[in-house]
Amino acid sequence: MPDYGAYRLSTPQVARLAEVPFRTLDHWVRTGLLTCSVPAGGKGKYREWTLPDIVRARTVAELRRHGLSLYRIRQVVEQMRGRWQVSDPLAYNDSRLVLLGDSVHWVTDGGHLMNILDGQLTVTDLVQIPYGALVTDTRRRVREIAEAELRDA
Repeated sequence: MPDYGAYRLSTPQVARLAEVPFRTLDHWVRTGLLTCSVPAGGKGKYREWTLPDIVRARTVAELRRHGLSLYRIRQVVEQMRGRWQVSDPLAYNDSRLVLLGDSVHWVTDGGHLMNILDGQLTVTDLVQIPYGALVTDTRRRVREIAEAELRDA
């Protein structure tokens, strides 16, 4: 299996993947919203984006698509780093962000829904059912059962 963590994409490739114009992605890097692990090596050279870099770009693109301003996204990043001690909030694997109107909430590992910007607990004992993962896992298990029955028949 290939090591996707070591694979790097160019800025045009990441822009296509994030479904944003090249200039938009470039603007996010130039203004410091995003960083790229391997900066461009001179004029006419592309930055190289690692998997965490790509996840950050896609996260920002998704937040923008849902109407969050760049200013609000910067606030969210600052609060998650400062108040919540999340070192890489745009690529945090176990995180779930919930947008409720103009407010941004974080589903914590403990099942709480926290308003990121004001630090208020919104909901306790939140139950999440990851339907996408559930469907994928169910398909895999059904396939395994069917294959086992065919072998045993």
